[in-house]
Order: sequence, then structure tokens, then C-alpha cells
Amino acid sequence: MSHNKKNESGYRKKSDAGYTLIEVIIAIGMCGFGLGCVIGLYGMGLKINIGSETILNQSLEINSILDSIINQCNDKEKSSSEALEIKIKNILVDYPDYALIGIKKDGNSNLYTLEIRQNNKEKKGKYFFLKVHWSTG
Repeated sequence: MSHNKKNESGYRKKSDAGYTLIEVIIAIGMCGFGLGCVIGLYGMGLKINIGSETILNQSLEINSILDSIINQCNDKEKSSSEALEIKIKNILVDYPDYALIGIKKDGNSNLYTLEIRQNNKEKKGKYFFLKVHWSTG
């Protein structure tokens, strides 16, 4: 008994035919393309995760700096704006990656804008602007 069934014209019946080589190549190519897309998305997800972690760490450090500034500058005694600068520089000693760039008084109020720069070794530094209330004498 022969496994190779042929019809009257000598060709195999359509129902007995398996996958052709071209169909197999196309299927493998489609699987490879899909797998490549998934791997690409995985890499992009890792990159976004690393960026998010960096932003979170910066936010935590800046909030910690701001809390320290608020705690140090919350005393009721009136001081000069130079005293504010000295206090902030003393606070930033604990944060070696950050430096005070400048202090600007906002109008006639006791509100000051602090410009703090993060010294990033890999890239250009980032600037943060913090507002504090400081009573001057």
C-alpha cells in the first residue's frame, strides 16, 4: 500500500499535501518578527524603568534638601539674606552632588527663589528652583 496517493493527473491530492517550504519559511519569519518586536518592547521598558528610577531619586533628594532648608530656616529670628545663603550652603554640604547657584528675592516680599544645580557626571547638570520664605531684619 502506497502512502503517496495521486489523482488521475499524477499530482497529490490537496488534502494529503503538507506544508510547503515557502509556507514554513513565511511562518518562521512571522514568528521571528513577532519575537523581535517583543524583545524590543522589553528593552524599551527597561530603559523607561531606569529613567523613572533616576527621576524618583532626584525628587527624593530635592525634597530632602527642601525639608532641611525649611527646618533650618524656620527659626523666628530675623536674619539677612546672606545668612540664608550660608545656611543653605551648610545644608548642601550633606549633598555633594548639589550646589547653590544663586538666590533671588521675589519683589518686596520675603519670598526667595533658590537656584540649585545638580552636578551630574554623565550629563549636563540639572537645575532646580525652590521657593522659601525668609524674614530679613
